[in-house]
Amino acid sequence: MSSSLLLLLSLFFPSSLSAAVTAQSSASPSNSSTVYDILQEYNLPPGILPDTVKSFSVTSNDYFVIDLSGECYVDFEYVVYYAPRMSGFLGYDSISNLEGVQIHSYLIWYGVSYIKRAKKVVRLAFEIIYVEACESGSIFEDLMLEDLNAYVTTTSNAVESGWGTYCPGMDPPPPPEYMTCPGDLYSVAWMEDSENHNLKEETVKMRTLNQNTYSAGSHVMEYGDKNVKPEKLYLYQGFNPANANLTENALRLSKQMGVINQRDADLLFLWHMFPSFNTADSYERLEEGSNKKKEILSEITEMMMHRAHLDSSIELIDNLIFGSDVAPSVLKTVRPSGQALVDDWVCLKIVVQTFELHCGSLTQYGMKYMRAFANICNEGVSKDEMEEACGNVCGSYNSAKWSPFIHGYSA
Repeated sequence: MSSSLLLLLSLFFPSSLSAAVTAQSSASPSNSSTVYDILQEYNLPPGILPDTVKSFSVTSNDYFVIDLSGECYVDFEYVVYYAPRMSGFLGYDSISNLEGVQIHSYLIWYGVSYIKRAKKVVRLAFEIIYVEACESGSIFEDLMLEDLNAYVTTTSNAVESGWGTYCPGMDPPPPPEYMTCPGDLYSVAWMEDSENHNLKEETVKMRTLNQNTYSAGSHVMEYGDKNVKPEKLYLYQGFNPANANLTENALRLSKQMGVINQRDADLLFLWHMFPSFNTADSYERLEEGSNKKKEILSEITEMMMHRAHLDSSIELIDNLIFGSDVAPSVLKTVRPSGQALVDDWVCLKIVVQTFELHCGSLTQYGMKYMRAFANICNEGVSKDEMEEACGNVCGSYNSAKWSPFIHGYSA
């Protein structure tokens, strides 16, 4: 994702991490007003907190703030990080809208937003949010099993693009000071519905059905344990008391939103930057604006040329490896639903990095070819074969500006 478009994200429903953390007992002070005793009043084990609590407060609507003597790490089945300050909402058997806690799993730190105590054993399921952009379903195909106590909904399937909205020049537009797209269609619809629904009445299933109304350009997908769908949304997102009497979405989107393919959002940003310098009110500002317009126009031109280079390079590399008769079908092969994108994820990383070393960064635009690289791996192409093909096609390309050492690798 382009660093200038950090808000172009597909929203995934917070899901329970199957590798739950076993709660352990912690020495609770005898004073009944301690935070550890308050946890037990909500049927939560005191061991979910470290013993370094310095102060805490709980409001009448069960919102709590806890200050520790400093950040700390606790080794349960997984390493859990506690920030110096934590906050959230207490519920019976659960904590929602949690901030300040992370869990470490498989080299990645996941933010913990929800904790729920199981009925028969003292185990806590941690809630996380997965985020991905275009082809968002591809990350979960054949990976999100139904017995993981986890549920995910995505803006699109494994082959469709995501859509940016509230972009400059659209209806409705963003605030005038914004030159980017503040959200993607799915996320915007989800958040606006959340603000204008009684989440103690709306279920996960109802929300997912509503999302289909807005995502006309793609297919809303579901993965994992769908038994969660009858549950109320407030269990996962918290509850705004001001919405207690709402029976329907008062601000439901009444018309189709303006959208743009997420892979073109960076161009839209530059395009709207270009005319914004036409408002000079003096000779000095006009001169400065004119120079700036030249810089932006040059950047747009370079970006379009690099996109054309990526398109032609990938086509030529596939032709060299598979032959011109077979290459087109290999390039566009889509595996059946439920089958993972690639058999060997390490191979995919090697193939992508080999390409970028020779031909330059894929950028957000070139990420659409990730399936083509996966197909190269699925066909058993070796690293040496990929290295040779990339060298032959891109050997003379001056990729200094697009070097992965500047932009980072895409895999």
